[in-house]
Amino acid sequence: LFYSDDGASLITASKDATVKVWTASSATLKRTIEMDDGAATAMAVAGKRLLTGHANGNIVLWDWETADRIATYKHNDAEIWSVSFLGSAQRFAAAGHDWKIAVWDAATTSSPFGVLDAHDSAVHSLAFGRSGSKPILASGSADKTLKIWNLETLDRVRTYRGHRDYITAVALAAGGKDIASASLDGKVRIWSTRSNRLTRSLSGHDGRASALAFAPSGDVLASGGADGKIRVWDFKKSRTPRTLPSHAGDIAALAFSPDGQHIASAGDDGLVRIWDNPLQKPVTN
Repeated sequence: LFYSDDGASLITASKDATVKVWTASSATLKRTIEMDDGAATAMAVAGKRLLTGHANGNIVLWDWETADRIATYKHNDAEIWSVSFLGSAQRFAAAGHDWKIAVWDAATTSSPFGVLDAHDSAVHSLAFGRSGSKPILASGSADKTLKIWNLETLDRVRTYRGHRDYITAVALAAGGKDIASASLDGKVRIWSTRSNRLTRSLSGHDGRASALAFAPSGDVLASGGADGKIRVWDFKKSRTPRTLPSHAGDIAALAFSPDGQHIASAGDDGLVRIWDNPLQKPVTN
């Protein structure tokens, strides 16, 4: 689930092996893209480019405006769990069940230019950001660790430990000072990217916490879980979170609109909902 850069479109991927492009303001379906490799197990958007990862190890680059398939990439047969553009549509990272992170140049389909021996189990989630002027990549794994990587050198910057169960989602705040991680036990933790310091530990979900998104301002975090609820945390001020009883079943993805006014949520119930940001005005759905 991603907003376009201008906030006018919403791009969604589903277990029905389609990607759909919607007009965000009216929830009107604009375009359906059929996935030749089966349902997308991961997705990322940068400008007009769309990446989908698949269970057969394929990563496909699309133009989501025209529905054109541009290129296919494959490192091995391991299922892809997460993909992330690295600041532009020219580079991206992919991770999955082989415990590694492959870093690709979009112009080269034959092999990645870097492969990180990243974790001791499957890599469930990736997130790109910047710490100062340096591009960084965050990765969360079933080995219960969260790591940050320097994308200029492909070296590990630091490792965060503290989760007692699999990490299911990660997110980096704008400005690169805060990183959030969610886990199978429902805990959400916020860490400093400048050190190994845990700054917040948030308990708000019954069962798995499965989706995270920072607001563009960087001081608000939304989390979704298997309890079907969205929690919106004003974590800088340690206020009680606002709760949106959103879906029947697991929340699979969350995204803030570029202006921070709305939160989009996608669930296992097949619904996509767009909410007013409850920290800015009363909630409507």
